[in-house]
Amino acid sequence: MMHCTMDDLLALRAGEGSAWARQHAAGCAVCRAELEALYQRVAQLKALPARRPARDRWPVVRDAVLAERRGSSCSGRSGANPSTPPSSRA
Repeated sequence: MMHCTMDDLLALRAGEGSAWARQHAAGCAVCRAELEALYQRVAQLKALPARRPARDRWPVVRDAVLAERRGSSCSGRSGANPSTPPSSRA
């Protein structure tokens, strides 16, 4: 017996599953269990706290770029000045 693929299950979850996938999942305990597990995983992911990077990361990024440039052998490269934050560049 052919079971639903993850794409089929994701489509069912989104309400866009094919007629075959809907009919199969309704009668197949294995696919129903996998679909239920998918719903639970999505709920667990949604329950995770939102994480945002610190707003003051530019000094760390700038220092890393400068250190990389000092260590690279391509001294003739042109580019933006890494001491200027990206939002200040034109």
